[in-house]
Amino acid sequence: MDVKVSSRRERWLVRGAIAGIFALFMGVRIYHLDTVPAHNDTTDEYAWTWSGMTLLQTGTPRAWSNLRAYAPHHKRLKWRDHKYNMVEPWLDHPPIYSLYAGGWIMAWGHRDIFDVDLWQMRTGTLPLAALSFICLAAFLRRYLTPAAVLLSLLFYAVLPLIVWQHKLVVSENLFVPLTLVGLLLIDAQAVRFAGWRALALLVLATLLPLIKAAALSCCALLVFWALASNARGARWLNAGALALGTCAGIAGYLWWGRHFNAGLFEGIMAEHQARFRGFQGLQVLLFEPVLIAKATKDMLAILGAVLALQGLTQRQPAPWGLAVLVYAGCMTFFVGDNRIFGWYFIPLHPWLCAALGSAIVRATRERLLGLSVLWYSAALLAIAALLYDKRLMAPETMRVGYLLAFLVVPGAWLAWPRLARATIPALNGAMVLGTVLACLYEIYVR
Repeated sequence: MDVKVSSRRERWLVRGAIAGIFALFMGVRIYHLDTVPAHNDTTDEYAWTWSGMTLLQTGTPRAWSNLRAYAPHHKRLKWRDHKYNMVEPWLDHPPIYSLYAGGWIMAWGHRDIFDVDLWQMRTGTLPLAALSFICLAAFLRRYLTPAAVLLSLLFYAVLPLIVWQHKLVVSENLFVPLTLVGLLLIDAQAVRFAGWRALALLVLATLLPLIKAAALSCCALLVFWALASNARGARWLNAGALALGTCAGIAGYLWWGRHFNAGLFEGIMAEHQARFRGFQGLQVLLFEPVLIAKATKDMLAILGAVLALQGLTQRQPAPWGLAVLVYAGCMTFFVGDNRIFGWYFIPLHPWLCAALGSAIVRATRERLLGLSVLWYSAALLAIAALLYDKRLMAPETMRVGYLLAFLVVPGAWLAWPRLARATIPALNGAMVLGTVLACLYEIYVR
């Protein structure tokens, strides 16, 4: 009886902690919702919103585009300190996310595309972010210890690169939660097959290409996950439903473009393909994180990618390792290293955080010296970079302090293994706390 009570208490404590992290998750995204990222940091937000509003009101999407395929049928105008080439029909992307973004802002009472409010536009990203968090928590609880789940979710809540790009009105913020729902459905199928779940997978796979062509990378991930599941014969039914849905979504997208203007749509597709400049996209997506259009050199994101790939070396490959490799590998088909924007990284973020959280907890519990040194060094660098960038300490003092901290702790651990085993848990925890506080400070002062 005592064991049952203790187990029940632990479950409620974990749920309470997840609820607390969720509150933090939402709070930092609401904070400065319409000012960070700033207006016009990416005008793609207006393209998605305007195209949806006009599609819902007139039946034809109208927005801005810089693609040459539209010339000379575009109208140039200046609005809120930026110049736009307005085109109709707007066929840069499929319609599903446009309908969501446009429908959301119309629910606020707006009908004129030039009367939209950025704060109201971005409130539409909050339900999608919340759904991503909830689905990620449910997925990770199947594979990680409670401590690793909590730490992964904490990173997902506070890493600035993730927080800021979650606010953007971009389609990736829709197909990420849908992909997580698909993964949960596949896992449920491994426990007990249900026809309605197979149908749901087919519908999900149909929707993804109708959100954005690049979401085909997530379709591939779902097919891979279905084939890797323990559902035996049912895995082929799941994979078949996903493949059929993907084909239906592609067909729907092609019909959509040709329905408005076949010649224009073919020109747009050709121009998209002509942007490809080589196969360096995989390297950039894994090791060169970007915020909107600016490289960030975010050490924690890079470490997350390294640890995720390391998860593939286990006898049973880690889900986050498979997710990172499949998504980044497929995206290399769509993008070259010359045109990689920050929103392309959004589908990677849940898995980078899962890799970080699981590795740190494992290093702490098993007193793993090498992994602890790696985490300590990466966290130290992230904290030092913040202190330096914000000029919170004199540069020379910061450099000397960093070098001493970098040399003394790992050196002492290597010289005295008993000391390492005794202090690894406390120091790993301290570096987690320091990193989280540094992230929150960066979000606060941005």
